Amino acid sequence: ATQAQNFDRDTEISQTESEEEKKPTRSYIGLGGTIGLSGDVTPLGEGGFSLAGRTAFTDNISLHTSSIFQDDGLSLFALTFGIPIKNQASEREILFPFVGAGVAIEDLFGDFDAEALVTTGVDIPFGEKFVGTVRLNASFPEDDTDLGLLLGVGYRFSLLDLF
Repeated sequence: ATQAQNFDRDTEISQTESEEEKKPTRSYIGLGGTIGLSGDVTPLGEGGFSLAGRTAFTDNISLHTSSIFQDDGLSLFALTFGIPIKNQASEREILFPFVGAGVAIEDLFGDFDAEALVTTGVDIPFGEKFVGTVRLNASFPEDDTDLGLLLGVGYRFSLLDLF
């Protein structure tokens, strides 16, 4: 009976470990581009090559970041709230729409200018390790509004893998 109990306990532990391994990673870092939709005060309104990322703190709260590389450069940091939409049959996340606010920092190591930022978008996981992202960002420099649409692809990772 003791061997059977040990076998059951070991089986239970391995099942728990495999369930943890199946938990999706929601943080990512990736590349993309920003298309300027309106305004031209900052790179957000003009567009350019972009880095994009997401640091997931919980299932719903994340820090969505991006940088737009152009003359001065612009870094965007938004604390976001999202609700994962899952496939009912497989329980896998198929969409992660989000909305949030934060700060847009222009020319971080130069003239430094910080403005309010509002963002909304959707992260679309594909495969185990990749995610697509589409974001609409708005900043409000100099009594103007700069809008940019970011399109990107990211590589998903777990923050626990880093430590």
